[in-house]
Amino acid sequence: MTTTLTPLYRDLRATLMTEIVAGKFPVGSRFPTDYELCERFQVSRHTVREALRSLQDDGLLVRLPGSGTVVGALPSTPRYVQTIESVEQLYSAARAARLAIHHIFWVRLGPEIAAFLERPVGERWLRVSGVRTIHGEATQHPSWVDIYVAEPYADIRSEITSDQPIHQAIERRFHISIAAIEMRHFAVTLSSAQAKLLNVEAGDAGLQTMRRYLTDRGDPIEISLTIQSGSQPSQLMRFRKTSKAASGSTRSP
Repeated sequence: MTTTLTPLYRDLRATLMTEIVAGKFPVGSRFPTDYELCERFQVSRHTVREALRSLQDDGLLVRLPGSGTVVGALPSTPRYVQTIESVEQLYSAARAARLAIHHIFWVRLGPEIAAFLERPVGERWLRVSGVRTIHGEATQHPSWVDIYVAEPYADIRSEITSDQPIHQAIERRFHISIAAIEMRHFAVTLSSAQAKLLNVEAGDAGLQTMRRYLTDRGDPIEISLTIQSGSQPSQLMRFRKTSKAASGSTRSP
């Protein structure tokens, strides 16, 4: 029998999945009881049971007679299906993207985001947030992006447009070159707000990509965080030197 998924149920499912992915409840460990979850989240037992039933259907939770509920597995990670051979091709892909800007404002990094971005607490960055789509695709796959611009390059604010990659605008404006790009991928679950922006269901699997654009001294001029749904094509990045002397390629994890 199909059960109607209420927004409250999806929010709870997304929260619990995020905690499982983050390691708060390791595989094989005991999961909180229905009563404990009702008390913690101040929701009905029906809401809790529907959230847990969905997690059990996905194999993340297992009910053991006499032992309660335990964590059975972690969510699977979306596959990488698009290959980019060089930094130049990465730039070409960036030029095909369009960013619908929602917010531009200054932020000082708190402890959590500073640790994630690997920057000092209290450091000041210009943050640009919005929805990115790929121009010319038959099916548009939106993604939510937060772009952090280092303070020395924040004057670029007046030149930010929907169809110009910010890091390339910084290169032209300040006459510098990006020497390296670091990329990392993280499995996440989508919150209600993120799911609404991406036109998917809350609690769906998602992929977060962090890109750090570095100078030859290793200083970041821009750090971007992109979140896309797990149903979207993601990228396998292979960066290759383009000099004539280069015969091989370097593949990032």
